[in-house]
Amino acid sequence: VAQVDELAHRHPGILFVVEADGARHRLIKAPADHEPQIPRRTGLVLILTSAHALGKGLDAPVVHRPERAATLLQASQGAALSTESIAALVSHPEGGLRGIPEGARALIVLTLWDESTALRDAKGIGRRALEIASRIERVAVVQLGARHRVAEVLRR
Repeated sequence: VAQVDELAHRHPGILFVVEADGARHRLIKAPADHEPQIPRRTGLVLILTSAHALGKGLDAPVVHRPERAATLLQASQGAALSTESIAALVSHPEGGLRGIPEGARALIVLTLWDESTALRDAKGIGRRALEIASRIERVAVVQLGARHRVAEVLRR
């Protein structure tokens, strides 16, 4: 992190892209106390999560650190993930918004892997996240799979 801050200071005209933490190929995650490692000079943070988690259980095959997610959501491990719970986790100050430097913009990238998760459901997650956290500027619903495209951009 310190090296990226130093590089950004020395080369202000260069855009650096940093992966601050990963979800170990799980659909959603709750960060540990030491995560994410976001450089202080960061101007834009993209919070990635998957709408495909909707209806699935709050457990290890779906959620990275399910015990932490359950604590943040005040839910039981294994409980079905709803529009509300996914939105709450991604917009929680100790969840998706954890460690974002003051002044940095925060956007959610909500992925749809295929047509099995309805765009309507994904937009519901995005709209609810915007309602919960004023810090989130926009939500981009991105469809992956056969038709890679930005399906919708939700704004405040």
